[in-house]
Amino acid sequence: LVETVASSVIIADQFLQVGFKLNAQRAFLPGETRATFPHPLNEWLRVGLWARDTPPMDKWNLYGVHNMFMGLTSEGTAFGIFLLNSNAQEFVLTPMPSITYRTVGGILDFFLFAGPRPADVISQYYDLIGHPPVPPYWSLGFHLCRYGYKDLAEVEETVRRNREAGIPLEIQWVDIDYMDAYKIWSIGKENFGNLGKYVDEKLHQEYGMKFMIIVDPAVSTQVFINDSVTKAPIRGVVWPGETVFPDFSHPNAEIWWHEMAESFHKEISFDGLWVDMNEPADFDYGSVNGCPSDNKMDNPPYIPLILDRSLYAKTVCPSALHYNNTPHYNRHNLYGYDHARVTRKVLSRMFPTRRPFVLSRSTFAGSGRYTIHWTGDNLSSWADMRASIAQMINFNIYGIPMVGADICGFRGDATEELCVRWSQLGAFYPFSRNHNALASRPQDPAAWSANATAAIRAALNTRYHLLPYMYTLFFRAHLNGTTVARALAFEFPEDLSTHRISTQFMLGSCLLINPVVEEGRTNVEAYVPAGEWVDLTSATRIVSTGHMRNFKAPLHVIPILVRGGCVLPLQSSVNVTSFARKDGLNFEEAGRKSYASGELFWDDGESEPLNYVHAQFELRDRVLRLRATMSHRDTRRILDPKETALKRIFLVGISRHPTSVTMKRSMLEFQFIKDLQTVFIDLPPGSSITQKMKISWTFP
Repeated sequence: LVETVASSVIIADQFLQVGFKLNAQRAFLPGETRATFPHPLNEWLRVGLWARDTPPMDKWNLYGVHNMFMGLTSEGTAFGIFLLNSNAQEFVLTPMPSITYRTVGGILDFFLFAGPRPADVISQYYDLIGHPPVPPYWSLGFHLCRYGYKDLAEVEETVRRNREAGIPLEIQWVDIDYMDAYKIWSIGKENFGNLGKYVDEKLHQEYGMKFMIIVDPAVSTQVFINDSVTKAPIRGVVWPGETVFPDFSHPNAEIWWHEMAESFHKEISFDGLWVDMNEPADFDYGSVNGCPSDNKMDNPPYIPLILDRSLYAKTVCPSALHYNNTPHYNRHNLYGYDHARVTRKVLSRMFPTRRPFVLSRSTFAGSGRYTIHWTGDNLSSWADMRASIAQMINFNIYGIPMVGADICGFRGDATEELCVRWSQLGAFYPFSRNHNALASRPQDPAAWSANATAAIRAALNTRYHLLPYMYTLFFRAHLNGTTVARALAFEFPEDLSTHRISTQFMLGSCLLINPVVEEGRTNVEAYVPAGEWVDLTSATRIVSTGHMRNFKAPLHVIPILVRGGCVLPLQSSVNVTSFARKDGLNFEEAGRKSYASGELFWDDGESEPLNYVHAQFELRDRVLRLRATMSHRDTRRILDPKETALKRIFLVGISRHPTSVTMKRSMLEFQFIKDLQTVFIDLPPGSSITQKMKISWTFP
């Protein structure tokens, strides 16, 4: 798999290097950076890794550090290399192919994952860094935010128009606009004085929605990062002006952060926290006084290929001191990790029976145990839309499966066509949020023409139908270390054609998402791996030998294929998930195969510890069986019967009208629609995913 290049090994003060020959043709690269994927290994590439506050740019260091490499071989196998190191570092690819690692501190602590399949490599990596928790069910809904709400009235109007347009809006967010002079844990009384009342009475009580706020780590007034010379808190400049920076590695940081959060929650009953600017970002270079010119940590003899070729550009001095006199030089890349870790612990203390929800911009290996991630301040462009697919796939490798880009782009003005197409793609991000910047035009779904709003609504409704399936994928990520969003190469590694696919992706093993990612296109040229597939919209059956296929995609359509032999759990599409859950569940079986299977993990969607039912469906020779397993003795008793009710089953790919459908010797009502080749089976009242079930059908 790999072979050490002896001549590449260098161990020196503030410089460590080692190289490996690679038995691979393509690879998924360390990050956080933005590069093509799967990346060809027949060219030179040098990328630095140092957490940085910057808009995403190709091949430069971004917000977090995940030095995880996964190679793909020509035999369809895979392997992984992980370097556990928190210092500034870089990797260099050569056409040999080889990879060389360089770091300016720490140790060379390597882990090799033998696979042999991509999914095995990722699972082995998850086992090392920790599996992600199951997110609250509501967090899988559609999120809406912007930087630039001028007052509460604008927030209210945005929510109103989207609800009236039938947009399934689950979570409303606010950016730093709500603060008093951009100071965290504060409310601007003039423009947002009634925000707490609106959240309680409208969002929570009337609409059944959730509410999120942003919290930056820089504060204007305990536990701070200190200047290495004066030993006083190091001062920088961020949104509120001159600030100091909390040291989240300090044992007392959690106590202080908890006091702040709990006190503020009495003013605004937020449902989760968004921790931003935690690279940490500083608008000055190092501090308001700069950094010591004679300190080798601020000016090391070797600097990796990072933006500005400086370790203190837009962040605090590497010589600054954390708890126990640990220099920021060693902890910089861990700052966002510590921030998210402490924030999750604080929310767990505040709401001990509820799952915390944390969104962090800066992340490190293992951050997925504490936070989800979005890909930062992207641009409203087709190129950034396409790049978001690779970013989403990479973070599923890195152990943070709940990830997404700002839908329609953050910076600049999106066109209507771009926003519709991006909304269709974003409807299938694991984390689906529309967010844009100050001075950018409104881009929420209801801000566009009626036709555009309808197209966005249709995509989001499809997402809501599929949420039980997506929720099950998150359960599997938690239990087994599997991905939610997947490159086609993860699922079909022996098909070398999939190793070049970068604009399609899988959700789990069953859904193939084929978005329109080019301006002016009304069709998609998509690769369909060998096997049987069913078009989710038209129920058209497709049998592929592994080839490109043209799909019609007018503005209101995103082509989605269901893999034959899959049984998908579904729900009705209602504006918020808490209402949809009360409407019961459905299952859909795709294709004409004699065998099909599927599963559902289901609980109350929010409680911790987990208490769930695992429902497994198996279809064999015209008999569909349900087997249910409870995680605890009291699972069946504590789950709401309305939320476990099983109402309908759809059999897709049936070309003939069944004679009868039976369950427990009782005839069931059903409807056959020949044009859709689908049988709709209505189940009797009282049917539940917590019960054993056997359904069979016959033909003339």
